[in-house]
Amino acid sequence: MEPAPSGSAIVMSATLDIEPDWPIEAGAMVLSGAWWKGQLTVNGNKLPIFYGGNQDVELTLKHLTIGKNTLQLQLEAPQNISRRVTGGTLSSLERKGTSAYLASAPTVLLRPTNHISGLSIIKKGTKIQPTVWISGEADKVSLSVLQDDQVLEDWVTCPIVNGQSECAISTWKHELWSVGRPNLYTIQATLMTSEGRVLDILSERIGVRSVEWSNSNRLTLNEQPTQLMAARMVYRHYGQQFDDRISSFVQAGVNTIESHG
Repeated sequence: MEPAPSGSAIVMSATLDIEPDWPIEAGAMVLSGAWWKGQLTVNGNKLPIFYGGNQDVELTLKHLTIGKNTLQLQLEAPQNISRRVTGGTLSSLERKGTSAYLASAPTVLLRPTNHISGLSIIKKGTKIQPTVWISGEADKVSLSVLQDDQVLEDWVTCPIVNGQSECAISTWKHELWSVGRPNLYTIQATLMTSEGRVLDILSERIGVRSVEWSNSNRLTLNEQPTQLMAARMVYRHYGQQFDDRISSFVQAGVNTIESHG
């Protein structure tokens, strides 16, 4: 499925061919910027109606089978509904309430029953702590650090307790992400049974950094003072377009912009 054009209603269709050795027990579709009311049909079976918005929507893909699967996604614009209910929209204010919209192509996740559902790395001063969330049952998760498909470190193995990993706080041995040096790594998490049988593997590309407002009223990046500046820009302001206004922000030294509308 490709990103959909806007319209009062849009219908998208696709065929998904699943190989015999692919897991389908916990399959899901993730929609980013789905506006606003939608329904997904899998192999002729209509799934429950969902509502989108600025947050991602994850739909459980029931009725999947090995081989060819037919998927149909329908989105409709909100009708006669207050803005207090629908909230913000990824499309322009002029189209709000009259157009359906999808910001990016849907993503299909094929996962086994026991799988990794999320991964997070928290930096605490000079130390970091990884957390892995799982769905189903497992005993432990092993984390490795990769860059350019090369394993840099078999990092840590953590037990699973109450649906998430219990990893000790450790030292990050690699380069931090910083301005001008956006160092990125891949964290590969391998979910296993107590005997070491692999249940699921998830990879996330990350950069490790800390951003804090210090007691001396200074913004610090990785414990070092920085001159980063940011501003919020409304997309249209008294008729001025984004491109017409960006130069004034650059002249003011602003290098990060949050855009709305």
